[in-house]
Amino acid sequence: MSLLEIKDELKKRGAKEFISPQDVTNVFKGTKNNFLRKILQDNGKIYALKLPKFAGLLKKQCGDRTFGAELSAYAGSYGLGIMHSDEDLDKYQLTMEFSELGKELKAEKEDLILITAGRVAEKAISAVLERARYCTLGVPEETRIADREGSKYTRPLPGAERLYPETDLPHVRIDEKYLAQISVPKTLLEKKEEFLKVLPEDLARQIIKSQYLGMFEEFSSRHDPVLVATTFTTILKDIKRQGHAVEKLDKNDFGTVLAMIKDGAIPKDSLSAALVMRTQAEGFEKITERFGMLSDEQVRKIISDVIKAHPDASEAALMGLIMKHVRGRASGERVMKLLREMRK
Repeated sequence: MSLLEIKDELKKRGAKEFISPQDVTNVFKGTKNNFLRKILQDNGKIYALKLPKFAGLLKKQCGDRTFGAELSAYAGSYGLGIMHSDEDLDKYQLTMEFSELGKELKAEKEDLILITAGRVAEKAISAVLERARYCTLGVPEETRIADREGSKYTRPLPGAERLYPETDLPHVRIDEKYLAQISVPKTLLEKKEEFLKVLPEDLARQIIKSQYLGMFEEFSSRHDPVLVATTFTTILKDIKRQGHAVEKLDKNDFGTVLAMIKDGAIPKDSLSAALVMRTQAEGFEKITERFGMLSDEQVRKIISDVIKAHPDASEAALMGLIMKHVRGRASGERVMKLLREMRK
């Protein structure tokens, strides 16, 4: 009986609705079959598969072997075999177990039950299932190996399912030139040693474990490494602790805010508040409006108001009061210069 004839027979029988294999190890706990008992003692598993409308077919001669041997070769690719309900179950002392399997799998008279046992039983029986499904389509494309009876399945033809090199192709020579072109990533320890050149020990240790390591490496080449590392290890934790959704912040948010600080558009002290505004979908223009550097005219207005409120205060006291109003939006050096000009 050819594989195409088997396909036609299954079509006549209405074979369809294949179900996934099931772990039936418990059914065989008290088995008298020495082979299966030894596998169970070795912590192996037993999986069963119901093949609808396949009853009687595995005994059929299929070319140079039985159809059962054809299916068994697929389990054999995992080093296992199969036992099935077309065989003499009394011979293997498995009549009781297969009867129980029939009930558990809800098998009909025309259905076939097969099992495979071992540590990779699930993979082996899944391979058998895929081959059985293909029986309703015809003859699969596969690589076969010659044996005493003819040929048997060994592996699929090269394709997407192949996860190992094609052994029939010539070797590719790996020379010094090829190796020189390969860029090997630095280990975390190597990266930490580099970071210690620009970061304190504590910051280097934290950033190397941070999920933001990649961003730190990118931004620290353009911005103050300590500020960047502090942002990702301390400031973000504080923002999250305050209840803000730091997961909404992306690479663009960090890069733009750091650039605004570098360009002097906003003071360094406003970094945390600026990131909070970004978690609330506030635009960068609003951040600039709120934290942008004060003009000399704006600083003079603040100085004038403070002097009026505290006419007898010393220069040091006035500076302290003024800087509270300025909130980092003007340097202390500039504020001091304007204060002295106005007090002349």
